[in-house]
Amino acid sequence: MTGMLERLKPYLVYPTVIGTYQVRPLPYLLGNAPTLGQSLYAAVMVILNVILTAVGYKAVVPHAWYGNTYGEILAYVMWRRGAFPCAMLPLVILFSSRNNVLLWLSDWSHSTYMLLHRWIARIFAIHVIVHSITALVLYVKNGSFASSEKMP
Repeated sequence: MTGMLERLKPYLVYPTVIGTYQVRPLPYLLGNAPTLGQSLYAAVMVILNVILTAVGYKAVVPHAWYGNTYGEILAYVMWRRGAFPCAMLPLVILFSSRNNVLLWLSDWSHSTYMLLHRWIARIFAIHVIVHSITALVLYVKNGSFASSEKMP
C-alpha cells in the first residue's frame, strides 16, 4: 500500500493549487497557496460541516414553545450551530500548538498544521456568526429580545 501511496503523492498531495505559488507567498499578503492535499483536506472539512449542519431536522407539530415550523427549525439550526463550535474548539487549539501529539503521529509539517488551523478557525467563526444571527432572529421573532423601543 505504501508503494502505491508514494506514486500518488506527486499527483494528489504535492502540487500547488494556484500556479507556481507553492514556495513563494501570494500577492497582497494573502498567505501561502495550499497544496492539493491541503486543499482536499480543507474542502472535506467544509463539506462535512455543511452536510452535518443541514440534515436531520425534524419538526414536531404542534410544538409547545414555537407556534410554527419555521421557528422550531430555526431554533434547531441555532442550537446545532452553537454545539459545533464547542466540538471544534479543541481542534482549533490543538492545530495551533507547536509541539503536539498530532505532529508526531502524522509526520506533517508545522506549516500544514497552521494552514489547517486557519481553515478550521474560519469554519468555527462561521458557525459562531450564524449561531448569533439565528439566535437574534429567533429572539426578536418570539419577542423575548428587548428592543430599543421598549427600554426606558
